[in-house]
Amino acid sequence: MDEYCPVRAYAQEKPLVFGLDDNGRLQVEGRILCNNCNSFSFYSNSGDGMMTHLVIATKQDLLFIVDMGDILHGQLEQYENFLPVVVKNKKGDTESIFINLWEKGAQIIGVLHGDESAIILQTPRGNLECVYPRKLVLTSIVNALVQGRFIDALLMVNNLSYITEFVCAMKHEDIMETLYKNYTSLPCIKGNKVIRQREPKSTNGDDTVYSVLLAIRKALEEQIEETPARELCILTTLAKSSPPALEEALRRIKVIREIELSTAADPRQASYPSSEESLKHLLWLSDSDAVFEAALGLYDLNLAAIVALNSQRDPKEFLPLLQELEHMPTLLMQYNIDLKLQRYESALRHIVSAGDPYYEDCMNLMNKVPELYPLGLQLIVDPRKKQQVLEAWGDHLNATKCFEDAATTYLCCFCLEKALKAYRACGNWMGVLTVAGLIKLGKDDLLQLARELSEELQALGKPGDAAKILLEYCGDVDNAISLLVDARNWEEALRIAFLHRREDLVLVVKNASLECSSMLNGEYNEGVEKVGKYLTRYLAVRQRRLLLAAALKSDEQPSHLDDETASQASSNFSGMSAYTTGTRKGSSASTSFSTSTKGRGRQRNRGKIRAGSPDEEMALVEHLKGMSLTEGAKSELKTLLISLVMLREEDTARKLQRTAEKFQLSQMAAVKLAEDAMTTDKIDEHTFTLDRYVQKIRKEVQNSDAFSWQSKILA
Repeated sequence: MDEYCPVRAYAQEKPLVFGLDDNGRLQVEGRILCNNCNSFSFYSNSGDGMMTHLVIATKQDLLFIVDMGDILHGQLEQYENFLPVVVKNKKGDTESIFINLWEKGAQIIGVLHGDESAIILQTPRGNLECVYPRKLVLTSIVNALVQGRFIDALLMVNNLSYITEFVCAMKHEDIMETLYKNYTSLPCIKGNKVIRQREPKSTNGDDTVYSVLLAIRKALEEQIEETPARELCILTTLAKSSPPALEEALRRIKVIREIELSTAADPRQASYPSSEESLKHLLWLSDSDAVFEAALGLYDLNLAAIVALNSQRDPKEFLPLLQELEHMPTLLMQYNIDLKLQRYESALRHIVSAGDPYYEDCMNLMNKVPELYPLGLQLIVDPRKKQQVLEAWGDHLNATKCFEDAATTYLCCFCLEKALKAYRACGNWMGVLTVAGLIKLGKDDLLQLARELSEELQALGKPGDAAKILLEYCGDVDNAISLLVDARNWEEALRIAFLHRREDLVLVVKNASLECSSMLNGEYNEGVEKVGKYLTRYLAVRQRRLLLAAALKSDEQPSHLDDETASQASSNFSGMSAYTTGTRKGSSASTSFSTSTKGRGRQRNRGKIRAGSPDEEMALVEHLKGMSLTEGAKSELKTLLISLVMLREEDTARKLQRTAEKFQLSQMAAVKLAEDAMTTDKIDEHTFTLDRYVQKIRKEVQNSDAFSWQSKILA
């Protein structure tokens, strides 16, 4: 204790002895608090002499505000040994626990207690400066609110420097939970938290920050008289807006600079800070590169140079650029600045305004940024050049495989050959043949083109379209009928055969329709058996799980059930047909279909269902649902039935309709049965049968759209 002069302070009615030695060690009650202190003082937020905060200035020129309560309770970890450490809060955002002193070697010589919340510093030059740390200001405001001194609290908040500080801290977050969390212990504030939590969570953060700062700026402009402090605060709202309104801020600084350069005395000058101070303030708040680019964006090279100099840029970095721009014509300068700032729409407007000598630059810019083609068409008035822009746009669309749009664009500039190729690339055969007519393609060339298109459409799985081309453009009735049969467009095939009075082709269609009918009968019969098989498997799995669940509920061991009860129940279900009420019935029918017929008749299966898997039960239900007739299958079935009747094959048509109806009813009944079984904890073998559900479904959907493919005469 001989090395320093002790100072006594009272904290929470307990006296504490502090001392600072020549080596910068600040001690309290004999233990070292800080190893790098150059000066310290105490602050009290009340008038009773009780100290609430310790203020420390370190040799690294950092200012720390320490709660006396933290010293009393030994909770000093948050101050990171009073070193310049940036910590992270709970949200992961970085925050400083110290204040940087702007002049090296500044020392604390005193504080202003209570509402003043100021720390007095002396610099090595002898100047005295005051700082108002957020921590002390907020403590004073909260203290005034607790004491009911609302006017005093409002006066403290209305301090413009504090408003600037508030604006600088604006983020899209609940500041009552982050920035001011340690100060919001008042009951009235806690009660309002419920209201804040009801705000929609989907609010856009940028919009919120922009709206708040706009409101602050309007209030400053309308309610506060013009002063330098007000102007700096307005600049702060512009710099901290989201996105930053740097160009507007620079325009305000430009006005101040023009007032300063004016030869006539302007009374407004006293209401503004200097242009240099304003610019330094903006640079302090913003990224210097962004401010420089914003100055360039105003096309004011002098202002850009001033910004660069004040942001301590190397003249070698910016002077060559500014000198090059200065020697350009105005429109060309603006164009190059727009390119540098990636403001392509503005760049295009400027380069078009520059005239015909720069037309190639205009085209290069649109080719580089294809989104500019629509604007280019608006700006360019020369019809010949418009055609070139359209063709270039079409080339871009074609290269990006937007063939329909490319073809339309080519048509606008009458590039018919390119339009034909674009239509052909996207398989639009009608567009191809229409453009061929516009080109006035020769008869032989048109015939060759039509045959090539027909082959391409067949390869794409569009036999109906291929048949139409062969019929209308090539007169090839035989191959057209063959393709219509492949497309299962039975009615159209018959119509064409009768139109050309080709009895041989009528016979071809008849034989093909009978063959298709026979194949579908086999497919639907096999489908009925598959529905029964999958339903039986589902019921067995469901019953087994219900029994296992019952055993677990009654605290029985599931292993006993696996070998006896569950196994027996599973065997009972898997060994019986879903159509019966208990009679054993085996099946040796094939369950594999050809890929082509299965694809036409029902939806595709979704892969093999692994027995014993956790999702086996749901997978079986989904598989049953996937066996339903597709809309395409219903349409083909309807046209086949009509064609069979036209060909006087009513018995064949009736048999096919009954088989298809049986399959569809079985599939729908199986799905309904499975869904009902899922909602019960007991499966009755006599209730959950497919026969019962088929009869039930037949009554429910007798006249529904699901069976609109049927013919009543064949029922």
